[in-house]
Amino acid sequence: HPWKSITFPSSEGQMIQGWLGLPNGEGPFPTILHTHGGPEAVMTEVFDPISQSWIDHGFAFLTINYRGSTTFSREFQEMIWGNPGHWEIADMAAARDWLVKEGIAYPDQILLTGCSYGGYLTLLGLGKRPDLWAGGMAGIAMADWRVMYEDSVDTLKGYLVALFGGTPQEKPEQYATSSPITYVENVRAAVLIIQGRNDTRTPARPVEMYEQKLKALGKSVEVHWFDAGHLGAGVEQDIKHQELMLRFAYGVLG
Repeated sequence: HPWKSITFPSSEGQMIQGWLGLPNGEGPFPTILHTHGGPEAVMTEVFDPISQSWIDHGFAFLTINYRGSTTFSREFQEMIWGNPGHWEIADMAAARDWLVKEGIAYPDQILLTGCSYGGYLTLLGLGKRPDLWAGGMAGIAMADWRVMYEDSVDTLKGYLVALFGGTPQEKPEQYATSSPITYVENVRAAVLIIQGRNDTRTPARPVEMYEQKLKALGKSVEVHWFDAGHLGAGVEQDIKHQELMLRFAYGVLG
């Protein structure tokens, strides 16, 4: 199923580009809203087996190049510096509005997904805009930036200082504001997290804390651990993870 380049307006009049894939038939459809990792990355028109799996199973699939992505100017990429998560969530909410307005998505059947920074945005979106999503599937995600800083190697600590404009001691409010764990009480939708037990880029402890807090609040959360690091678990493992997500989505949507 081919992808089509689309654009839509977000907050402050910013235009956001994305790639849309549609299943056979007429919409609206249950829909996957995907955010790429990085954030200093960009989604291009590629063959993506994960997206094709969703489309083959009757879902519309939209992946967006949110503010913070490369390619769209230095100002666009650096807009998130000092306030990670703010502009990206605005772009995700705008994408959701566009999908509904265009008759592509059922408003109550839109699920978030992404890995790494995209997994972080999935968790953050579920907490900051809980009214918009039917569920979320986060892979190798970040849940608490302060704890991640504590558990990171020096090179990654340096990256976080650059992204936030300081350490957690220097910017405690911003680290909290940008962390999904801050918003666990707001989460309404079911959550699936797929996390590498040996991940040094997105360490295990923040996800364990996030899971514990959700469960203590009686929220619906599943965490599946796999015995690998941040990436490169292999094709067979990727297929298992995609099956987990499909079954989760079926369960959420009934």
